[in-house]
Amino acid sequence: EIKIVAPLNNSSFISGYTLTLPPNDGDADEVLTTDGNGILRWSNTGALGLFRSDDDNNIWSNLNNAGSSLTTGTNNFLGGSASGENITTGDSNIGLGTNSLNLLTDASDNIAIGLDTLKTATVQNGASNNNIQNIAIGTGALENAEGAGGTNANQSNIAIGYQSLNSLTIGSKNLIIGSNAGLLITSGSSNIAL
Repeated sequence: EIKIVAPLNNSSFISGYTLTLPPNDGDADEVLTTDGNGILRWSNTGALGLFRSDDDNNIWSNLNNAGSSLTTGTNNFLGGSASGENITTGDSNIGLGTNSLNLLTDASDNIAIGLDTLKTATVQNGASNNNIQNIAIGTGALENAEGAGGTNANQSNIAIGYQSLNSLTIGSKNLIIGSNAGLLITSGSSNIAL
C-alpha cells in the first residue's frame, strides 16, 4: 500500500503530479532517487553518500579507497581521497585530506589534516608504539614520518604548517609550528621550532 500526503499549502499536488516507481524493490544499500521529472529509480548509496560507516564506529569517505582496508580498527574518521587507505587495526585516527594517514596500518590516536599529512606513517618490522598520538595540520606536515627506528618511534609530535616537520623519519615529542618549520629535521626528539 502506498500513501502519498500532499504538502500542507498545495492542494493540487496529488491531482497534478505523477511519480513513476521502479519495477522492483531495489538492492541492499540502494536509495530511491528522482530525475526531477517524477521518474524514480534505485541508486547505489556509494555514488550518492559522502561517507560510509561500519559497526566499529569507523566513518570514511567514498573517495578513492579511503578506509578501504579497515578490518578490526575502531573509531576512525577518514575523509579525503585515499585517506587511511591502509589502516587495518589502527584505532581512533582522524585523517582529513587526500593521502592523509595513507600508509598507516595499525597505529592509533593520530590527527592528520591536509594533503599528504602523516602520509608515510607506518609501523616498521613489527615494532610497537610507532606513530601514535601525533598531530599534523597543513599540506605535507609530518609527511615522511615512517617510524623506521623501532619501538616507540614517532610519538606525540605536533607539526602545524605547510610541510612542517616534513622530513622527520624518527623522533618524538617535537613541537613545530610554521610554514616549512623543521623541514630539514630528519630525526630527533623534543625539538621546538616556531
